[in-house]
Order: sequence, then C-alpha cells, then structure tokens
Amino acid sequence: MVGKIFHFCGTLAPFLPVSVSSYFDFSEKKPPWDPMYLSQTTLFDILRKNNIEWLFIGAPGNNLKSRIILRTFHQNISQKISFLWLHFGELDWICHKYGPGSSETWKILTEIDSAIYQIVKVLKKTFKDVDILVFGDHGMVRTRNTVNLEYRLKKTKLKIIKDYLFFSGATMCRFWYNTENVGSKINDMLTQINYGKILENKDLEYYGCNFNDPKYGKIIWATNEGTIISPNFYNGTNIPKGMHGFIPKTMDSYASFIIKSSLINKPRRLENPIMLVDIFPTILNMMNLSAPISSKGKNIFNFL
Repeated sequence: MVGKIFHFCGTLAPFLPVSVSSYFDFSEKKPPWDPMYLSQTTLFDILRKNNIEWLFIGAPGNNLKSRIILRTFHQNISQKISFLWLHFGELDWICHKYGPGSSETWKILTEIDSAIYQIVKVLKKTFKDVDILVFGDHGMVRTRNTVNLEYRLKKTKLKIIKDYLFFSGATMCRFWYNTENVGSKINDMLTQINYGKILENKDLEYYGCNFNDPKYGKIIWATNEGTIISPNFYNGTNIPKGMHGFIPKTMDSYASFIIKSSLINKPRRLENPIMLVDIFPTILNMMNLSAPISSKGKNIFNFL
C-alpha cells in the first residue's frame, strides 16, 4: 500500500515528521484528467465535453523515462487520438542530482530530443496536421548555499505543535502559530537570516498567491536564488546540486517554450516570457476550442 501511495503522489514529502503528519494533506488526490481534479474547468474537462479522445502518458500512472515514454507512445498511438500529452520527467531528477549543465544533464537532454524527434516523425505519418508544443514547467538553479532552519527554530525554545507548525520545502518554508507573540519570535528569527526573505502582502499579490487563507501559511519565508533549506521535508539532509521553486524573477528558473503550428507563418523568437497559465488557452486555440471565462491566461497567438 505504501508503494502505491508513493507511486501516485509524486510530490509526497517523505521526510515530513510523523508527529505532525496529521496536520497536512496531499495536494493532489486525483489524476489531472479526472472530472474532480479541480473545481475549475480543466483542459481534460473540455476535451471530454467535446468528445475528443486523448492519450495521456505522464504522472501518475506512467514511468517518466524517455525510452519508456517512447515505447508507451508506440504501443498506444492511433488515428482516433486528437490530443497527446507526454511528460518527460527524467531531466528534473538528473538536474537535482548532478546539477544543471552537467554531462549527465546533457545526456538526458539528448535522449529527450531524440525521443521527441521520433514521436513527431510518427505523428506526421499518422495525421494530416500536427501542431506541437514543447515546454518545461520550470528551469533549474545550481545550489550555492544552504540554511538550516530547524537548528534556528530550536534556538527560539518554541515547541512544535504546542506553539507552532511549519512545513519546510527546499526553497520555501511556511509557518502557522497559535499566538501573535509566537509569530513575532518566528518573524524575528527569520529576519536575521541573510539567505532569504519573508514574503510580504505586496509580494504575495504580485506573485498571485495572496489567498487570504491561513491554511497556506501565516508566514511564508522564501530563500534567495541558489540557496536551499537543509534539512527539508522533501530531501531530508541530502543536498541536491540543482533546485527550482525560487521566486519567479530568478532567470535560471525560466524554462524553454517551443511551438510549431499551422497558425504561425514563419519562425520567430518571442520577446516576452510565456506564463504557464498562457499555455491552457493557447492549446485550446490550436484545437479551435474556447477557453473558459475563469482562465487567467492569454492566448499567445493574439500577440504574435
């Protein structure tokens, strides 16, 4: 059973202390294509509504190594499929372990490039028109510093559960506390650390994460570029050589975005970055489908 949970929940925090585990929950309980995945309308909701068949090869439920994805694609592709989603996850693992720019990273990039080439080749033989989006959900920053928040928290003499709770990721730590006095002590401790900053309301507004709900954290502390929290609930005391999840202005956190569509007349380089929320309406436009009113992204074809 534990193995099945780990297989489904790719974002499970394996080093979360058992003593506080009852205060937290899984962020994703359903796969992305499930009708109950989000309260908002998803891409798969729209495909389902329009009776469009799709092939999903990604997490959960699939091995994310390039050669396995390629094999699964060959086994399942058919002319009935109108939308194909592929998730190559190996690059993320390798960058964490060996760091961005390493020889191991370039090897995996080459394998992914080869797999995409073979997939596109098959698609062009199978279908009359093929539109393609290749993108990453984040970049990778080389680790340069670490900060031990658990050690600093122990020095405050505050008691976990009785006084406060915290959830420690690699680049962000969230705090909940019972009294304002405890909150002040945590705030004072954090302001003395030179490797990050407390996100103020203006920061949360700018980054689109001011949810006005304490369940996301009463205090959110984010590290500077290249600094990771160690130990943390995802990596334990292991220190990855590469990390993502820094505040968006970190340039190395940007990912690549490549689009090939019959809607584009000639090759060009986009001057402004594409936001992840822009991919949703862009895909729908490529399929002649309308984005829901709730969509916060912009169709990039309107700006080409």
